[in-house]
Amino acid sequence: MTIPFKTVAVDMDGTFLNDQRSYDHDLFAQVLNKLEKHNIQFIVASGRPFARLKNDFSEFIDRVDFVTANGSRLIVEGKEVAVEGLTKKQTIDLWNKEDYSYPCAGEFLPNITAYLHEDEEVRPAMLVVPGGGYAFVSPTEGEIVARRFYEAGYQAFVLT
Repeated sequence: MTIPFKTVAVDMDGTFLNDQRSYDHDLFAQVLNKLEKHNIQFIVASGRPFARLKNDFSEFIDRVDFVTANGSRLIVEGKEVAVEGLTKKQTIDLWNKEDYSYPCAGEFLPNITAYLHEDEEVRPAMLVVPGGGYAFVSPTEGEIVARRFYEAGYQAFVLT
């Protein structure tokens, strides 16, 4: 079976965690084993600090990556990764629609909105993925957050 993606990234609150703000560790181990067999990377994405997530995923720390503090910190293979800035052209070149042309389930079509500075200065980029627990897209976690990053000098994107 061919799987049309290489990464699974999940938000914690309202999406991955249950009502007790926990998860079934045994079930997750089984799912992670299956993902790894298909070379699919699992990413924990959260506004929470890494210290908290490191605790929550202690037995999987070497097997998952983390995007924490609302995207401001990236941990790959247990190490903090430095992120270099991008020019406007490099930022635009990141999204080639042809790279993502596999069939979608149901009526969902992904959408990306860009907030780009007009200059050619090298800038960091931020991808904002609003939460909503698969039921809706949170109106306070998309454009508002992207505009704040834009105002701070980032090239910003909102994926909905």
